[in-house]
Amino acid sequence: DVCSSDLNGPLYRLAWLLVGLPLLVLAFSVSRPAALPVPGLPPAFDGTTAAGIADDLATRYPDRVPGTPGAREAQTWFTNELDPYGFDVHRDPFTATVRGRKTTLVNLVAVKNGLSPREIVVMAHRDDSGLGNGLDDNGSGTGALIELARSYAPTHAGQLDYSLVFVSTDGGEEGSLGAAHFAAEKATRTNVVAVINLDSIGGTGVPRLEFAGDSARSPAPGLLETMREALDKETGEAARPGALAQLVGLAFPFNTYEQAPFVSAGIPAVTVTTAQARADASKTRTLDVAPVTEVGLATEDAIGAMEEGVTLAQGPSSYLFLGQRVLTGWAIEFVLIAMLLPFIAAAVDL
Repeated sequence: DVCSSDLNGPLYRLAWLLVGLPLLVLAFSVSRPAALPVPGLPPAFDGTTAAGIADDLATRYPDRVPGTPGAREAQTWFTNELDPYGFDVHRDPFTATVRGRKTTLVNLVAVKNGLSPREIVVMAHRDDSGLGNGLDDNGSGTGALIELARSYAPTHAGQLDYSLVFVSTDGGEEGSLGAAHFAAEKATRTNVVAVINLDSIGGTGVPRLEFAGDSARSPAPGLLETMREALDKETGEAARPGALAQLVGLAFPFNTYEQAPFVSAGIPAVTVTTAQARADASKTRTLDVAPVTEVGLATEDAIGAMEEGVTLAQGPSSYLFLGQRVLTGWAIEFVLIAMLLPFIAAAVDL
């Protein structure tokens, strides 16, 4: 039998002492990303109007599963909603397998041209699961998308630094199919500086940021801090996944929200949601106008901050957010590997 006296105590203690070096490196890798300053522009977003648009979509076309008649009619509805504001809505069809069948899906893209070819994308998926009427998931995001587009209509005076692109994606409930298609386009990878995705923003939960990818990558921390400060300004609080959830997300990368394909492609992206997971569309009967208003105004603030022409610093390729500080991914890996040393030393010694 092996007892504790068989261990080489000094060797074991030395191995634990060596763990202190990576911890020291980790401490020096901590940084605090800066948010872009939010300009003091008068608000133009109307949450009541956005909620009304969402209700109209859910009432007219409660079944918007890709490939169904309701989904096709919702495409025309979206185009008609933006037509009075001078938008030329571009159809971007693509083919994907939905529930075992090859189906044609359509992303709808409206652009407010700026002085620069660089683009800020605001996005929301238009489809639903077919259960219930999809009022919150994602009528609420679609209503806010249209109301935000109205705020920046081409018919309005004023010139933007960056172009603004409003994207109504298809296949969000089927694995972010529309977002993945849009993220894979060459123009997206070249021109897009940031993506803000709105998903289920009319629920009772605290507005929360989702920023995990489908690979072990993280978006530009400056985008998250800018969005967080904008939400704090409007709501007084904004939630983020905890450190353990972030670590698990990096170790086993998979996320159901539509920022994920962009983050994996190296494009800064974040989702704002009030749902704790994918919203249960079958139980949503009414929207809470307050969070729709708050998220819409915060998105408007974040757009205004980025429209000042300041480039978002990419920062480390992966990290953990702890409060308002960032722990670099490679330093965390260094610590976790170093923590194996005492156990390896003990095993070899035994």
